[in-house]
Amino acid sequence: MLAYDQAGADQGNAHKTTKELASYDSDARAVLDALKQFDFCTGRLGAMGICIGGHLAFRAAMNPDVLAAACFYATDIHKGGLGKGMKDDSLGAQAKFRANFCTCGAGKTRTFPSKDAPCYGRAWRKWARDTPGMR
Repeated sequence: MLAYDQAGADQGNAHKTTKELASYDSDARAVLDALKQFDFCTGRLGAMGICIGGHLAFRAAMNPDVLAAACFYATDIHKGGLGKGMKDDSLGAQAKFRANFCTCGAGKTRTFPSKDAPCYGRAWRKWARDTPGMR
């Protein structure tokens, strides 16, 4: 657990670019599998995150059992800056998704219905480019 202070922020930012991308994805898969074990879980799963969590929620939606994702201020999603080497494929993998998306950043909100999945990457890049404060 990281403290909510400058030292914790510094440590988290270091992890953002040194942790293997596959580790982020396997962590998400482990949480989704764990949630399904609870009696109260209907199997209808979603993901939500803020900042780097917004980017991770987007990646969690690559799992076919994630039906919706809310991604707020998704850190570096527009430039592929997650994981070791800062070369993630998040926007390039969007055609795999069946999730519906809502994203928010710099005071703007945008939704991406699952039927538009092949256009996510292009739409996210345009949205990030055209939204002040997201560049």
